[in-house]
Amino acid sequence: MTDLLIHRADSTGKLSYSLSNNPEKVSGVSQLVQEIVIELLSDYDPVTNRGSNLSKNLANLGSISDVDGARSAVDEAVRATRTHILTRQQNQSSLRADERLRDLTLLSVTAGDGFTWKIELNLTTLRGQSIVFTVPGFNT
Repeated sequence: MTDLLIHRADSTGKLSYSLSNNPEKVSGVSQLVQEIVIELLSDYDPVTNRGSNLSKNLANLGSISDVDGARSAVDEAVRATRTHILTRQQNQSSLRADERLRDLTLLSVTAGDGFTWKIELNLTTLRGQSIVFTVPGFNT
């Protein structure tokens, strides 16, 4: 499955969003990272079984100082993201091993400036490749 590139990762795994006038196709592990980020940052839609409601759950915390509440909300969203992606991938036989998710785990959640959160994740592909990346400055 090929999609358009909407993010770039630097050498540290920090993601930034990027849409250019010359759209590029994305595949491999970059496509999997992009799918994870889109799923994680989207509101849940029962028709498509996509989304994690992370933004709503973090907004309901009411305080950027509630790091334990934020970690719990992000952990729940990461588990939902992992479940949704694994379920969808069961019916996508054309995906390569580096485009298939084996596991997704939350490493850390830290408060940033204002109402932003830094979310660090570790994904493991079916090929066994392990990648740590940071979801870009997520605002609530």
